Amino acid sequence: MSTSSIESSTDRILIVENEPGTVQNLEHKLRRDIPGIVIESDSNVVGGQKKLNEAFDHNRPYDVVILDFRLPHDPKSPVEVANFSLGFLRNSETLIIHMTAWPNDPDFKRVRPAPNTPAAAHRLYFGKDEYDWAEKV
Repeated sequence: MSTSSIESSTDRILIVENEPGTVQNLEHKLRRDIPGIVIESDSNVVGGQKKLNEAFDHNRPYDVVILDFRLPHDPKSPVEVANFSLGFLRNSETLIIHMTAWPNDPDFKRVRPAPNTPAAAHRLYFGKDEYDWAEKV
């Protein structure tokens, strides 16, 4: 898990993903394409929500939150929770990017909004099986 200083940039991204290789891949591509970007990460729901709360409490919401669709609840739990961000993010301007290794998961299909609808305005959904998903992010 890597964390950069909050004070160094206004462009802020939070990655909540429990696969270290995916986090490293995303961080590499984002830092290459967006110089000066601040990237924070966590690997579970509890840690991700703590970072989101702190950002909101300090009036420094993230510009983008990239989430694995299914995440462990906490570092000690093997149980994965689906879609923990819905109804939590208090800043409607934050772009939410959900990604999953299981795009045919019924829960993923159920919450994925139809394209070109108000519900889809600040949410993107990617299957990790898509060839260029990391570049699309």
